[in-house]
Amino acid sequence: VFDNACGGRVVCGSWHDRVSGFKIYSESRRNWLWRLLEALDAEALPVTGDDDQPLLCQCRRAADGALLVEAVNLCYDSLEGLHLRLSRVPDAAQVMAPNGTWRPVAFTKTTSPGVWRLDVTLDMMQVAVVRLTLGKMGR
Repeated sequence: VFDNACGGRVVCGSWHDRVSGFKIYSESRRNWLWRLLEALDAEALPVTGDDDQPLLCQCRRAADGALLVEAVNLCYDSLEGLHLRLSRVPDAAQVMAPNGTWRPVAFTKTTSPGVWRLDVTLDMMQVAVVRLTLGKMGR
């Protein structure tokens, strides 16, 4: 985990090309990776996508400290509920409407540590822009 010259947070990893994709992307390996990253720096990645289907998730911090998250569903299947792994407990969540205004969106804690489900549906290649106000550190 390191910061690049532009101020972005970068995580690098590698694997042998003869290891099957099933072993690389298995749930136990994914959970091991989360524990490793959290042990290095619990706030290294303030938000990451935590869905089983392919999801592009980018994050920037707004001037007021809120997190702006762009999530793109890269799968042919609809995504019912956006699951985000957060380093802090969310106080509020909003999603950008098509007209550019913000509307509140419901969110609930899941049984996975640090994972919250936002009431957002994404069809194939659909984009959601979410604004998160985060509170205390914790999972």
